[in-house]
Amino acid sequence: MKVSLIPAFVVLGLFAGSGSALAAATFTTPFVLADVSGICAVTNVAKKPATVTVRALASDAGTLAPNSDLCSPAPLGPGQSCVVIAAIPSDAPVKGFVCSVVSTTSKIRVVAYGNSANGVVVSVPGTAK
Repeated sequence: MKVSLIPAFVVLGLFAGSGSALAAATFTTPFVLADVSGICAVTNVAKKPATVTVRALASDAGTLAPNSDLCSPAPLGPGQSCVVIAAIPSDAPVKGFVCSVVSTTSKIRVVAYGNSANGVVVSVPGTAK
């Protein structure tokens, strides 16, 4: 019986480009003060579809339950945008949120919009980690 050995660099090369987890990018926004709702907006500026997971995080780092999630489960096409909207709990110790986005591409843009009862809307861009 003849045994052939495949060099390790060949095997590693086969797997290097095959996993989408290898190309994942994480984006976060700064903490945004808001006492009504938080909106996480994501735009795909890549030329290929992207899968995004979008979460609005409370001041205690817990995930806020989305009232509307237009980012899941379908991939986000090139040039398309989606939003996740979450209410800020009235009993939150600190009123506000952070947007956290994990994407299969680094070519996305993230913006957090905070809505307050006094009508003030704040927006801040997200950055890659």
